[in-house]
Amino acid sequence: MGIDYDGDGLRWSRKVLFIAMVLLPMVFGVSMIWAWFRRTKVRAKLNSGIVGLFSLWCPLLAMLIAAWIVFTLLPKLGGPPLATTLLFQPDIGLLLIATAVTGVLWAVFRLGVAYTGSRGSSAVQD
Repeated sequence: MGIDYDGDGLRWSRKVLFIAMVLLPMVFGVSMIWAWFRRTKVRAKLNSGIVGLFSLWCPLLAMLIAAWIVFTLLPKLGGPPLATTLLFQPDIGLLLIATAVTGVLWAVFRLGVAYTGSRGSSAVQD
């Protein structure tokens, strides 16, 4: 066609997305540790009405939706099935799985922390 090809550019959006996908499982892990050490604050949400309950249950809903997007919606939107991604781009496939799974584990862990143990003000941790 006689048109010079400049390449794909720097592809910053892809790089930022990849770095975010690498960091998210670690962020979820640190958040689980935070929830454990600040468990009285997490448990106090049970006594703070509908807003507290929303802040406990909404992350689970959001992480289930994120997992559904990774495992169901992305392959249907024209992307390859997850098995194919794992075969040809194992780093991306593992990152998708790790992010979806650790997100749901984080939300379930927070709920477990909130609904187990003492809920009163006599708890050991602040």
